[in-house]
Amino acid sequence: MKYNAEPYGIRSDIWALGITIVEIVNGKQPFLGLSYIELADLIQTWTPNIDDKLISFALKELILYLLKTDYKQRPKSYGEILEIPVLQSVHIIPSNDEMNYIKKIIDNIGS
Repeated sequence: MKYNAEPYGIRSDIWALGITIVEIVNGKQPFLGLSYIELADLIQTWTPNIDDKLISFALKELILYLLKTDYKQRPKSYGEILEIPVLQSVHIIPSNDEMNYIKKIIDNIGS
C-alpha cells in the first residue's frame, strides 16, 4: 500500500475527533489490538461500522465528513465544523442543570 506522508495538522485532529465520536457511539475502540502497520493499511479504506438505529442520519454524515480518507476533504478548522447544519441547533451555553451536574462530577473526582 502506498502511504501519503502528509504533515500532521489540524485535519489530523479532526480525523481523531471523528474516531472519538465513533468510539462513543459504538462503546469500543475501532482499532483495538492492531499494530501500527495494520492500522496504517486499514485507515486507507476504512469506513466506520455504525448501527443506524443508534444515531441520526445527520450525526452519521458528520462522522463520515470528519473521517474522510482524503484529508483535503475534511473540515479545515473547528469553526468550520460548528457551521455544519446539524450542529447549528446545539446549545453552546450549558443550562444550570447541566452545570450543576458537571459540578457534582468534578466535586466527586478523587473521592
